[in-house]
Amino acid sequence: MTQPAAMTIEAAFGLGIDHLEAGRFDAATQVFAAILAAAPAHPQASYLLGAALLQAGRAADALPHLSAAARADPGNWRVGLALAGALDGLGRFAEAAKTLRGVVATAPDAAQALAALSALLERLALPPRHAAASVRRALALGLAPTDPAAFFNLSRALLAGGHAGPATQLLRRGLALAPSMPELVNALAAAELETLKLSAEGMARRGLALAPDRPDYRYNLAGCLALRGLTDDAARAFRHVLALSPAHGAALNNLGLVLKDQSLVEAAFAAHRRALAVEPGKADLHRNLLATLLYLPGNDEGERFAHHLAFGRAVRPKIVAAAPTPPIGEDRPIAVGYLSSDLRDHPVGRALEPVIAAHDRSRLRVALYLQGHRVDAITQRFLAHADLVRDVSALDDAEVAALICADGVDVLVVTAGRYDRNRPGVAAHRAAPVQISLHDTATSGIGEMDYLVADRVLVPRPSRERFVERVIRLPSFVVHGPLPELPVRRSPGRPPTFGSLNAPAKLSGPTLTLWARLLGRVPGSRLLLKSKNLFASHALSARVRSTFAAHGIDPGRIELRAAIEPLESHLAHYADIDVALDPFPFNGSTTTFEALWMGVPVVTLQGERMVGLWTTSMLGALRLDWLIAGNEDRYMEIASALVADTAALDRQRNELRTRLKSSPLMDGRARARQLERVYRALLRCPRR
Repeated sequence: MTQPAAMTIEAAFGLGIDHLEAGRFDAATQVFAAILAAAPAHPQASYLLGAALLQAGRAADALPHLSAAARADPGNWRVGLALAGALDGLGRFAEAAKTLRGVVATAPDAAQALAALSALLERLALPPRHAAASVRRALALGLAPTDPAAFFNLSRALLAGGHAGPATQLLRRGLALAPSMPELVNALAAAELETLKLSAEGMARRGLALAPDRPDYRYNLAGCLALRGLTDDAARAFRHVLALSPAHGAALNNLGLVLKDQSLVEAAFAAHRRALAVEPGKADLHRNLLATLLYLPGNDEGERFAHHLAFGRAVRPKIVAAAPTPPIGEDRPIAVGYLSSDLRDHPVGRALEPVIAAHDRSRLRVALYLQGHRVDAITQRFLAHADLVRDVSALDDAEVAALICADGVDVLVVTAGRYDRNRPGVAAHRAAPVQISLHDTATSGIGEMDYLVADRVLVPRPSRERFVERVIRLPSFVVHGPLPELPVRRSPGRPPTFGSLNAPAKLSGPTLTLWARLLGRVPGSRLLLKSKNLFASHALSARVRSTFAAHGIDPGRIELRAAIEPLESHLAHYADIDVALDPFPFNGSTTTFEALWMGVPVVTLQGERMVGLWTTSMLGALRLDWLIAGNEDRYMEIASALVADTAALDRQRNELRTRLKSSPLMDGRARARQLERVYRALLRCPRR
């Protein structure tokens, strides 16, 4: 090899770069070390020597040379990227992240730096918002990497930062360069699945064809099948993932959700417990366990409460911020923040809209904190009712709490904490002087959640159910906006038909047994069941039919319907139902309102906990207490008497909607005034 000493520095540089590009890192190191010995102040020699040492796996030796190069040429993003690589290789992750943030700030078109930063922050389990913001800024400027692997890493930053739309666009550009790169294909499937696009399935299958033994690729396909309601196929796919990777917490969690949709609640609960054992610190897994817990019949109240307290401990930070002190002043408008993933076409959204729309804006300032969901027409109406709107999807719980506190929110209302993508953990960081749980179905378990709003029926005095919150009891709780004004009618020529359009998870063993006894009591009667397309599941339909057959009921008397339909088509099924049957221990709520809106009476068995008292609360507010049964025999008496009197059923068809419209269940203005008085009273004397 020609010695650098016999060459000009320029020629030696060329030789060293040739070695470096060819992967001859030891030879490159010798050349650049010789150049640096001849020209100690040459920043390019320091950088290239450090880069060669780093490529040779000698991060400790590379670090002083790269540090010197960075001091000499601080604006060179390639030097900064290499320095961060050396720090990363030495386990100095915080310093590496700081260096990469500096590179990204000064050179937003440095796609490799963006990709490295996002990957590093992901390893550190930190929210990659800075990387995501930088990626979005670079894309807005029309800048993009040329390396397909960088497209992959950048899209991961966007996805983790809550920006699935831009991630999808970036991945499609990457696939144009590398259409057979499995990582890009699978990442696009994940991005489309995040935004609930059915097109995700095609991408998931394509990714799996490219890499059939990758558990995460099969996991995305399973998620696509679950999104379509194909629970049998989804369950098999999630089990296949677990066969490849038994400790795959997300697959265990989603298997639990699918099993719940198949009415296999005990198995679902077991899957959630396994998921939580694999990833004990993950709040979303714990929330799903708490949601499934409520469907189990006959579980001990002490055990249920212990699960909720465990969740409260899991989300509680080591140091809880002191509660902010609200300014004193009777006449000032109070600031109320609603934190929700459900301000959309969703049961909680339809319940909240009449209230928020009716808030007295001269007395109350409304702030909405939105958590990751698609914007629809109902969302747009919510936005029109708000004084302040924040999308908090990309923030962690502590950051959301800090933002709410900085916004001067007096009362934080956390909706439906255990369901969907809601964020009850924010309350654990003490975001506001008063914190309230609304539209949840049991205690949050979080000690910093001050109050839970219910009514005197949902949480009677005394109650066996236990709460960490102080319960505020309104005269009645449920409120709902109007549904489409479809005609109320009964289909002619049908035999007496009972029905339930509740989720299959609510069809507990005791519920199906009681309904089988009811069909036995009313000869020739039928039972109609529907919930989206979930009854297409063989596992679910076989369980239902076998339960009735075990009680001597011909399975042909059970009508299972399965279709994903718009709301009007869904409501039209009530024309074929004479009497709606409420399940237990978890009652209907939205389904109860829908049945009553369509003129169909609902028979309920009064429960002992909130989840078993929703329909009782609604019927009481409508003065329809005669539809509430205190025991199973009375339940059958009421239901069988109703189907025997067709004239009375016709009267109910014509009267129930009118009764609803004039009831507290549709008086959003009255509920808004009640809540406003509650909010102000609690601020005057906050719980500590």
